[in-house]
Amino acid sequence: MEGASVLRLGYWLMMLAGAALIGFAAYHVIRLLIVSTAIGLFFKVLIPVGGVGILLTLAGLIREKMKEDRDADRDE
Repeated sequence: MEGASVLRLGYWLMMLAGAALIGFAAYHVIRLLIVSTAIGLFFKVLIPVGGVGILLTLAGLIREKMKEDRDADRDE
């Protein structure tokens, strides 16, 4: 294996571990929102809507960056 492919594998493993950790935390936050009686309905709806907004923003930024990188490769 070349150094670049090992490095790429390491990046993918780090992203996989990060996604698993974020998923674990999200599961517990959502579970807490559903079960808790101390949190009002307004916040039970508002918090997930804000989370979805953040995820959509991050997905858009990643997509735009990938598009710019592809366009830069074509220009060279």
